[in-house]
Amino acid sequence: DGRIGSLWLINPETNDLICRQAAGHHYELVRGWRLRSDQGIANWAVRHDQSLIVADTRLDPRHYKDIDDLIGLELRSILSVPMRIKGQVIGCLQVTDIAPNRFNTNELNLVEALASTAAVAIENTRLYTAVTDDLNHRYAEVRTVKLAEQLQQSQKMEAIGRLAGGVAHDFNNMLAVIMGHAGLAIDALPITHELRSDIESIQTAAERAAELSKNLLTFAHHQIIEPQEFNLNAFVDELEPSLQRLVGSRVKLMRRTERQLPPIKFDPDQLEEVLFSLVVNARDAMPEGGKLILETATATLDSRYVEARPGTYALLAVRD
Repeated sequence: DGRIGSLWLINPETNDLICRQAAGHHYELVRGWRLRSDQGIANWAVRHDQSLIVADTRLDPRHYKDIDDLIGLELRSILSVPMRIKGQVIGCLQVTDIAPNRFNTNELNLVEALASTAAVAIENTRLYTAVTDDLNHRYAEVRTVKLAEQLQQSQKMEAIGRLAGGVAHDFNNMLAVIMGHAGLAIDALPITHELRSDIESIQTAAERAAELSKNLLTFAHHQIIEPQEFNLNAFVDELEPSLQRLVGSRVKLMRRTERQLPPIKFDPDQLEEVLFSLVVNARDAMPEGGKLILETATATLDSRYVEARPGTYALLAVRD
């Protein structure tokens, strides 16, 4: 329907604004998009620490029209709300529509409440990452002493597991508030109400954020990965149209396929996340365009690969 809900975070190293999550029309093209500090309505909301509604982007020079070209639609209405932690802006929530004059102050107030809750959840996740990095650094300092390495490894994995479970639990609580309020709002609105699809987009974005919590719970051994047996070529075939839209017209997506592949057993959701991440990184490494090759093949591993059991494997490679 041409509507997109998105979550943007500031990159502290470059000061760029990066879309970390998106839901709605062509969300996979918007996710991972990077805006310089002088580009777009989202950046204006972040830099001025001010929520705003743009009734018609044709009349507002702050709108970054390259995003319209990327998704193949003209975004006419924009609602953008900054997210804050301890008074500091870390990013924004944004909802867009292809029709003008689609947002009002009631919707603005709802998104501001959701932005506040989402910011707390994001900060909890960042704290978990900082603690994990610190523990890994300390582990590296003592790894030359074998006995100390074994003891510290055991203690850290136990501590990290408890921390991951606690952070994931808090994150789930925050997401439950977002999805709960969104669900109540959807139930209270008629099916034809113009606000309904916007709230559904917010609910979808929150559900995608819940996947982050699932990863934390997996690490803490509170959630079991769900591997399935499937054909790697068929898996890539299914994702290829989305990957082509993701890289855009300046990058040529090519395939090198070995047809007689052994079936693999893996969690397809995790493999999809890894593949999209690799493709986005490759696209960003070629700002002037180029070729991106997806290759599948059979690989034979021997005892030199200490982390794998010797045998025949299916290989998936991304080359730019």
